Amino acid sequence: MKTVVAIEDDQHHSRILGLFLDQLGYDMLAVDTADEGMQLARESTPDAIIVDLLLPGIDGWELISRIKTDPELAHIPVIVLSALSAAHAKKRAFDAGCDAYITKPIQMDDLRDWLTKLT
Repeated sequence: MKTVVAIEDDQHHSRILGLFLDQLGYDMLAVDTADEGMQLARESTPDAIIVDLLLPGIDGWELISRIKTDPELAHIPVIVLSALSAAHAKKRAFDAGCDAYITKPIQMDDLRDWLTKLT
């Protein structure tokens, strides 16, 4: 089974994401801070990392940049899942190195399509 690390501080969104990933055949490991996400990604070497942009402490943009500059993690696809739909938020995420950007509310078809393409 493929594994996804999800870094999402909203428990409601995390539960929904977990249900979707389970239906798509993925195992989800979830944390709610960037530091925990980096540590979990190093420990589990997931097939993909899903990042919310509005995280407490280190925000999602900085987290993506750290993932993509870390030799152990840089190869792992990063999918942003955010309520921010503004063009500048998306541009900043892609500039940081994300591989895909999905806006909330999450649509299972979009998630499936990106995971299939990237993992």
